[in-house]
Amino acid sequence: MPDEDGILPITEEEWFEDDIVTEFWHWLKVAFGEEYFDENLAYIEEVLGRKLREYFIKGKKSLFYEDHCKVYSVVGFGKHPIYWMFSSPNGSFNCLVYMHRYDDRTVSNILTDYVRELRRKLEIQARSLEVSDVARDRTRADKYHDMIDELTDWERDVLYPMAQRHIKIDLNDGVRHNYKLFPGALRKVTGLS
Repeated sequence: MPDEDGILPITEEEWFEDDIVTEFWHWLKVAFGEEYFDENLAYIEEVLGRKLREYFIKGKKSLFYEDHCKVYSVVGFGKHPIYWMFSSPNGSFNCLVYMHRYDDRTVSNILTDYVRELRRKLEIQARSLEVSDVARDRTRADKYHDMIDELTDWERDVLYPMAQRHIKIDLNDGVRHNYKLFPGALRKVTGLS
């Protein structure tokens, strides 16, 4: 079944129960049987040369999204991806939205259900790590604070104003036109952004 809200979060850690890795695991179990899950996952990760989550996102890089854009460049679509990656400037939050399921509430849903929720979870984790005597925990807390700052700025400067506008897209206008309606919110794609 398609994701209920049409938004698939992609984060370096598992912060959401409907994130892309969890959804992929679910699909793998349904498609090929739960009894073969470990074997199939190991095979996929061997072919990819990395863990599945690292393929979807690692830092500011998403090999999956790069591959997606290449596919839609090669097959004659001229770099017109049908999945759009909403991405904060430093990649603390990313999500995929299938352009055919986008509606004028999508940006607002990304903001309220995911970005603000992630920021809340990061704040809780950072507070719990700050009291630790382990240097690695405090370093992680600092990383979470940097992510919180990034998400706060992105919300204020980009997502909130965009959500207030309830941007509508017209599929007949094409990807090139519609992609440009979301400056600062979508991952840059050469030839589109």
